[in-house]
Amino acid sequence: MKLNIEPDRPRIQKRSDCYDICYLGLRKINNFTPLIIYPPTTFLFMTITQSIIIAIIEGLTEFLPVSSTGHMILASAAMNIHEEEFVKTFEIFIQSGAILAIALMYINRFVQGVTIYIKLLAAFIPTAIIGLLAYDYIKAYLFNPIVVSVSLIIGGFVLIFIDKKVKKPDKSF
Repeated sequence: MKLNIEPDRPRIQKRSDCYDICYLGLRKINNFTPLIIYPPTTFLFMTITQSIIIAIIEGLTEFLPVSSTGHMILASAAMNIHEEEFVKTFEIFIQSGAILAIALMYINRFVQGVTIYIKLLAAFIPTAIIGLLAYDYIKAYLFNPIVVSVSLIIGGFVLIFIDKKVKKPDKSF
């Protein structure tokens, strides 16, 4: 009996028969799912080239007045990267570099006093409450590439409009 093992990069399949082949790391052999569950192979969802492209997009957009997460969502959609747990973890992990840079940049403010912690807490609590209450809505509707595209375009026009309306200081000496 010859075993017909699926290729290393199986296609993402809709959930059927109560399992998802790619997510659980199951392999079908001759239309029979063995009881052996292989560890999930995370490289199935993103190639090295795709991860480099996503990292470059993150690095270029993080400190600009645009959404780096939005641009990563659009790039992932353009490269047909499936939003699996590994991809989500990867996108969070590469943003940790920017978070660390900001923390190091403001380290002096963190050690000077308690006021910055009070301000951070005042900003965090309402955001956390809204995020917890609207989590399902946010995940279902706001991480969609179309919504992200429209939001980035509208945000760009708002930034241009504000830039044109704000009086710029006279730099003549």
